[in-house]
Amino acid sequence: MVADFLKIMLTAAATPGGGVLLLVISHLVQKFVLEPLHEQRKIFGNIDYRLTYWAWAYSNPQDAKSPERDTAMNELRDAAGGLLATTNAIRCWRLSLTLGAVAPDVANEASRILIGLSNGVYGRFDHNHPPARDAQRLRDLLRIPLAGRAN
Repeated sequence: MVADFLKIMLTAAATPGGGVLLLVISHLVQKFVLEPLHEQRKIFGNIDYRLTYWAWAYSNPQDAKSPERDTAMNELRDAAGGLLATTNAIRCWRLSLTLGAVAPDVANEASRILIGLSNGVYGRFDHNHPPARDAQRLRDLLRIPLAGRAN
């Protein structure tokens, strides 16, 4: 009888404790794994948008300065910084990589491509190395699918 009472009391004490532990663990996974992954994926969408929107500027470089070209240059460079910032915010890399994160070395290469496209807004067009090739390489690195096409 005392043993049954003790068993009931231990079960009653362990149940809320287990629930609290589960809540804490799920909150930590959300904060340190899922939210940074979500932010990284959001910046990928932002990069895709900017690559599409500013393609006219980086695909047709000119020497003449213009406010629109300055904005294109700044937004492409800003996207490079955002990519690095969201990548640096990710922790638990093994789990994050299995959930679809892009590794830091890939993010660094993608950032270099964005900065190159930004720098190419003004200058000369290199027919041997068209910017569209860099934009496609960037989309491939970040696993950004073509619009309307599933992963």
